[in-house]
Amino acid sequence: LEINHRQIQALNYRGYYLLKTKQYDKAITDLDAVLAQNTKYVQAYYNNGLAYNGKRDFARAVKSFSEAIKLRPRAGDIYRKRAFAYMRLNNYAKAIEDYDRLITLWPTAALAYNAKAWAYYKAGEPEKGLSVVNKALEIQPDYAKAYDTRGHIYEMLGKTQKAHADFKKAHGLEPANPYRKAQMKKRGLL
Repeated sequence: LEINHRQIQALNYRGYYLLKTKQYDKAITDLDAVLAQNTKYVQAYYNNGLAYNGKRDFARAVKSFSEAIKLRPRAGDIYRKRAFAYMRLNNYAKAIEDYDRLITLWPTAALAYNAKAWAYYKAGEPEKGLSVVNKALEIQPDYAKAYDTRGHIYEMLGKTQKAHADFKKAHGLEPANPYRKAQMKKRGLL
């Protein structure tokens, strides 16, 4: 069955809607139908990757995002989402590679540096993570998540006072954030 361009767009939009309403299997069915008709439909690969992330099928998410990247290699958000999937697969080296590509594309995005620093932290390489998270804070000095990341890195390095100072700074920037409060309570800082 061949469908026209408008029908393909409609299927992609419906797949996106299903994705957003967490009907991941139905979304994937629609998006696969789009890709059966048009193997160059970047947004369908991207949305498929998001749906697989939602299903926690991170290996398939990586595959979908990789297909999207082949077609649109300068789309930073695709690298960011694929890196997330790699992180969930504990493939920190691949995540770091994607964050490097993302930083090349978005050199002033503090979130890219922070995410790369977190990948180094998870990989057990806190020294590398520290220099990267410092760059995130240089770009965006009020970035609470980066202070939290640096706090974790300082803890891993045994620098408790610096870690606590960063957790306090993160909490001060986002006092209503329940995660920040939990971090503070966990360490007896609240």
